[in-house]
Amino acid sequence: MADPERSVYEQTRPNYRKSFIALECDPDIFTELAHNLGADGVEFHDIYSFDSELLLFIPRPVLAFILVIPPPVQDDEGVTAREKAVPVYHGKGEDEPTIWIAQTIQNACGLYAILHALSNGIDRSKISGSHCDTDSFAL
Repeated sequence: MADPERSVYEQTRPNYRKSFIALECDPDIFTELAHNLGADGVEFHDIYSFDSELLLFIPRPVLAFILVIPPPVQDDEGVTAREKAVPVYHGKGEDEPTIWIAQTIQNACGLYAILHALSNGIDRSKISGSHCDTDSFAL
């Protein structure tokens, strides 16, 4: 019997999740992918410490940090206890201060980190051939 609360898509979608081969956390790979996405002037670098003396060696300007940490413990549904308490983000459009893209593809966290870094960095208008080229950027 069909469930009237669920959309046709939800009732008929395949029982598998989209997934990527995980992107290696390597600044050279991230830089190459960013260039392939049209962000030619962007470079990624490893940071081994937040000590002020070592941060002097990081090229400037810094547009974003991508923090790599091990995944948290999840329940049977793949959700952490903390995530259950976080309200769903419904913001969208040009009036939002940041662009947020929900990760819907398994193992694509590296790609999504790059997309968030590029779309929210101060140089997002320099992504060639994108909708970010204009001041009237809207999703």
